[in-house]
Amino acid sequence: MSWMQKLHETYENAVLTQAVADSANPLPEMGFILGEMPLTVTLSSDGQFVDAIRTKEEEEILIPCTLLSGVARQNPVRPHPLFDELKNLGTPEQMALLKSWSEGPETPQSVRAVRAYLERGTLRDDVEQALKPKGAMPKDKDGVRFRVINTSLADPQELWKSAAVRESWKVYFRGHCLSENGEELCYVLGEKMPAIVKHPYAMGTMYLISMTDERCRGRFSGHAQEALSVSAEASLKAHAALKWLIKRQGGWLGKSSVVVAWDTGGGELPNIVTYDPADPAEGDYEEGRPPVDTWFQLGKAAADGSRGYESRLLRELGAKAREEFPSSVVVMALDSASGKGRAAVVYYQELDLPCYLQNLQHWYSSCRWKILRSRDGKASERFRTPLPREIANLIYGSQDSESSRKLKGQLMKRLIPCITNQQPIPRDIVLAAFRKAVNPMAFQRNGKWEGYLWAQAVGVACALVRKQYEEEEHPMALDENNTNRDYLYGRLLAVADVAEYKAMSSLDTKERQTNAVRYMQRFQQRPAETWTNLRSHYLPPYLARLKGNGVFYTKLMDEITAKFQQNAMGDPDPLDVRFLEGYSCQKQKLFEKKDRNGKNDATDEEEEE
Repeated sequence: MSWMQKLHETYENAVLTQAVADSANPLPEMGFILGEMPLTVTLSSDGQFVDAIRTKEEEEILIPCTLLSGVARQNPVRPHPLFDELKNLGTPEQMALLKSWSEGPETPQSVRAVRAYLERGTLRDDVEQALKPKGAMPKDKDGVRFRVINTSLADPQELWKSAAVRESWKVYFRGHCLSENGEELCYVLGEKMPAIVKHPYAMGTMYLISMTDERCRGRFSGHAQEALSVSAEASLKAHAALKWLIKRQGGWLGKSSVVVAWDTGGGELPNIVTYDPADPAEGDYEEGRPPVDTWFQLGKAAADGSRGYESRLLRELGAKAREEFPSSVVVMALDSASGKGRAAVVYYQELDLPCYLQNLQHWYSSCRWKILRSRDGKASERFRTPLPREIANLIYGSQDSESSRKLKGQLMKRLIPCITNQQPIPRDIVLAAFRKAVNPMAFQRNGKWEGYLWAQAVGVACALVRKQYEEEEHPMALDENNTNRDYLYGRLLAVADVAEYKAMSSLDTKERQTNAVRYMQRFQQRPAETWTNLRSHYLPPYLARLKGNGVFYTKLMDEITAKFQQNAMGDPDPLDVRFLEGYSCQKQKLFEKKDRNGKNDATDEEEEE
């Protein structure tokens, strides 16, 4: 139950930071859940109906609930005491609960006004009459909340915002609801405390703890608590913290899988699934910023800096983390096969903060390449780390079918320990990305070749190759002294590709693929045979069109060919993943800018000669 202990600890620390009062994402206290109540009914202080309106904006409010109404509402119906669906308000079960609460000596008058009104049994008729002129008739599942005006107390008009109402229900909840299941030994907190029978949802309608069988088999011949006993306090706080964290900083891997990283001290940490390290707006920090001395701001610096950006604030956090912020970091992934019912913790890891930051920095520095990206309609290349969703889209395509989403979610879950715990990247993922990238003609949409998507795929695949061979320190720039056969063949294909592209540019036929691109998959499988055809049959006309500049490309190809070891060029074996590295590095070298005067590729060098 380690994950529940950490979530309980996180809850206690988050409450100290006033997370309960966060209007955007409040952390519910025990006895409350979050929900939408679109119907607002206004009452007078003596319980007379005044008006009813339907709100358009989607707003989640804190709803008082019991142990059962907050988790299991059907068979039989378990109503909330104050705000609930229209069909549940005024029922005998709901009225009995509200009556018991309202009879307390410190219960606000506004709660008694709601009770007096509901006892008349006119709620549905009143709401229908109020909404009928507006053409917005109520439904059974519409949630109802109450306002009470002209009260003699100092409560706000909105009961869902009333501090007095919340405090009154917390007292009633602890005194009447917590003890209804008796006491058991809590396996999370190690104390004998009020127990819970039905546990809250972990996400959506998915349970992490489900105890539906009252008769346990095997050595547990009595009741379910003999197999697992968790106190109501531990379960409610842990599940509330988990849902709060998922909404705050979780990353979804499809509809039924989510991963979230947090530190138990309450600081905000990177969303390792959705963050794009190539976005300067997310991670740039100026060196001249004033010193930061709060944990939340330092945590924010860590969230940005550890995703690929070095900053003074991140270094400051790394130096202070162990001494001043000793809280641990937890990475947790949840998954459900069907999206409902039972869920499972498919990945769980606890790390100290400096180790977590170091692992993230290692991922973003070792899995990195120059990758094409489109922003505001403009394509640009920059050195960055591919996102997990980019890797999944490369391998399984950009289609959004149900089966595709499941496969992508499974792949992204496999990447989590590589990002957070420095585990080696699975070789099958690298090979799958490589095979996709060396098949340019597969990148088509509506019969049109998507050169942009293929160029991006090459960068993503190269980043994964570099990550796989990180111990060999593969450079991201061209290594002209490399004599590896696969690398050299990649360089040759890049030279042929750029030479043909330059010749085609003068003919205004940039949309057509070069022969090097069209034959890339065949080249990877049968390099010697395919290169002979390209070099002797397809390439000469384009080199002739380039005239003097064609000499440069011819010389470069000859230089690369001379670097092959004896008999290596005629080896019939397919090319390995290093082939893609050589292709990408050589192509970048040929297109990079040489100076500030506008001379920009290898052809400019030839003109200067």
